[in-house]
Amino acid sequence: MDGFILRDFSRRLGSSFCGVFSLLAIAAAMQFWGLDKESFWFDEAMSWEFSDNCPGEVLEDTAKDVHPPLYYLGLYYWRKQFGDTDFALRAYSVFWSLLGLVGVFCLARDAFGRRAGLIALALGAVHPYWIYYAQETRMYAQAAALGVWGTWVLWRWMETANDEIESSHVAATDSRPCKTKIFAAGWAALYALCALSTILTHYAAVSILLAQGACALFCFRQRRQWFHVAQYMICALAVAVLFAPWLAYAASFRNSLYDGNLGWIPQPALADLFSFLGREYLWSMFECELLRWWAPCMAVSAILAILCCRSWRMGTKTRLRRDATARRGAVVFAWMLFGMPLIAFIISCIYHPVYFRPRFSLFMAPYFLALAGFAFAGFEGGKGWLAAAPLLVWFLGVSVAQQREPYKEDWRGAIHAFPEPEIKADFRISLLNDMEHQCVRRYIGEQFPKADRATISRFQGDFPHLNGKRILALWRPSTVDTLPPSIRHLGQFLFLNREAQMAPLPLGLEMRRVRIEETECRIALEGDRPASFTLRVSDAPPYWIKQLALANGWPQWQGWEAVADLNGDGLDDLIGSIGASILVSLRSGSGLAPHREWLASPAPLKEWPMNSQRIRMADLNGDGKRDLVVMADEGVFAALSTGERLSSLERWTGEFCARQGWSDERHPREMADIDGDGRDDLVGFGDRNVVAALSNGHSFLPQDVWLKNAFGYSTGSWRIGLHLRALGDVNGDGRADIVAFGASRVQVALSEGTRFSTPEIWSRFFCLAQNEEEALAHIRLLADLNGDGRADAVSFRERGLAYMLSDGKRFLEPMPGYLLPVAPR
Repeated sequence: MDGFILRDFSRRLGSSFCGVFSLLAIAAAMQFWGLDKESFWFDEAMSWEFSDNCPGEVLEDTAKDVHPPLYYLGLYYWRKQFGDTDFALRAYSVFWSLLGLVGVFCLARDAFGRRAGLIALALGAVHPYWIYYAQETRMYAQAAALGVWGTWVLWRWMETANDEIESSHVAATDSRPCKTKIFAAGWAALYALCALSTILTHYAAVSILLAQGACALFCFRQRRQWFHVAQYMICALAVAVLFAPWLAYAASFRNSLYDGNLGWIPQPALADLFSFLGREYLWSMFECELLRWWAPCMAVSAILAILCCRSWRMGTKTRLRRDATARRGAVVFAWMLFGMPLIAFIISCIYHPVYFRPRFSLFMAPYFLALAGFAFAGFEGGKGWLAAAPLLVWFLGVSVAQQREPYKEDWRGAIHAFPEPEIKADFRISLLNDMEHQCVRRYIGEQFPKADRATISRFQGDFPHLNGKRILALWRPSTVDTLPPSIRHLGQFLFLNREAQMAPLPLGLEMRRVRIEETECRIALEGDRPASFTLRVSDAPPYWIKQLALANGWPQWQGWEAVADLNGDGLDDLIGSIGASILVSLRSGSGLAPHREWLASPAPLKEWPMNSQRIRMADLNGDGKRDLVVMADEGVFAALSTGERLSSLERWTGEFCARQGWSDERHPREMADIDGDGRDDLVGFGDRNVVAALSNGHSFLPQDVWLKNAFGYSTGSWRIGLHLRALGDVNGDGRADIVAFGASRVQVALSEGTRFSTPEIWSRFFCLAQNEEEALAHIRLLADLNGDGRADAVSFRERGLAYMLSDGKRFLEPMPGYLLPVAPR
């Protein structure tokens, strides 16, 4: 029996060996290209951790985790043979990815013919989404590969059963009915093996098995092949029985099958269930950066569906297989493509959310590729390849762009840049959270113990004795804020203690969280130019200012804070609200002075707004001192600075407020000198137009439209949570311009003194955000870094810090850098 099956498989694969081998070589080249370019992120570090022990410990660790053990066991034996490097561990996923592509070829070839199989394989070889998960040390490529091979085996089983029907009219002396039943039994046994391996790779693969089972039972029942229905039920029972011991073993370590750590998976929306056809399958991980484009891109899948219908109708007029076989294949693969997410949605509704589209869409990708092969194979001669060429070029282009775009934090680079060998420390500690610490362990080992209860107990109540000690800590203030109270206490002590020697990781975004004890930092450039730029905290993210306040003795829970030159000496001072009072710490050459009250009451307002979007520091009267501006519901109020105090609040305009229809959620309002008179003006981005009110030194003039149909909530779908609209003088003419960071480009509208010019594209960098959380993690700001009078762009992201200098006509190519604290004076 096994000999028949193996010979049948070899004959089918060997007939197209040269084409398959060539396309697999291309696929391997695409997947090995840049395989170890990026560091492991947390999930990959967990794969490394779980596969690092003996098989018994691998089983125990995975039983406590949210995944079954097969992938980790395979990775354990793989790393014993090929090593422990990032490249070697990710190569295991490449192996499974290539095996899955062979399965795609076999599926499409057996259902639609050799040419359809080769086209499907060619599309898979350069498919960016398939390549992305081939380069990740996770189980998704293995689960997808086992799933597609299970479908192929099931397809051969169903086709064998169909042959049995066709041979039923043959004379009883013919042995073919007997052989077909033997073949069917062999396919059934192989399917049981594939199904068991799939569910032991990923629990979410149950949707694959349920979709396969529904398809097989429907097919056999329609043909009234009760023998095969019984065979499938025996297979399903066998898979359940063989999977049960693992479930029982896992249950001995857990209170329930569902793990609370999966609570991050959202409930899938029905309207979003099939959006992978216009998102991941066309844009891969770029989908998050081109959020508004996915709906129109569904047209590509619609065109493929139309071409599939054309191939269905053409049938034997081309080199497709028999009409009936091709049509059965189209129906089966379409069910697998759309049935799996539907089943996952139902499970999510009645159990817990288990379907996370950006990852689990990989399970349906083989059937998308097979149907695409069917769509293009319906053309005669070489026209099929010609029709597929645009999609092949598109996939290849996105794959190349994906390779050039970093997606993960550079933990490896950060550790290599970490000055640990040059620092002798009395004490080492890691204040990183579990996810971050796991990544650090991958590249730095066990040199830094994780801050746990036992570690903290050594210092509880004895923190002052650490003064003067050299403490080497891996830390992030943002992480410290989320730690348990005792650990957070230590983190805050290390953070505020000037005597302790701190060494935060140079991770770009996180290096901007250096100890802010002064009102400026230095941007150190990476590359050939040994230079650095000064970055004022007044140009920087809000939590820098929070750090500055805490480091200078301000109370822990104040209202809002800001940094600005309040007395005209050219040095930035610290201002903030505590209760009803406005406090100010003036800066001198020796540092920030103790804070004192500059304004005792928010009258005529009832209280100071807590929303930082409503607070601005601006020089309204051109005296070189920054004044306080408050966007209230009743209007815009201002308190002018005398250099020693703030005057009482006065209404400068009744416009730009909630009573006039302005919303904090829809309409950003900024302050800058847009007409070059030395006084900062008020600029608002409305639903459709950009309006401005010029300052005359004691009030704002009536608002006027400065730019029509641009940068508004209803014109281009500009959103506060996603798209930054900033003001800065990017061409050095003394007038502030609009710099708008959109979804795919940075646009600039130059100020002409009385209006803004038509927006022009200045860059395609620093402009990508998936959602508000991503936008908050991608901080962009304008600052004159090199002192040429032109505002430059600075970007802070988890993957690093970068800046773009302005030449007055465009932003130059991004350059990487990192931040260094300025020594206290």
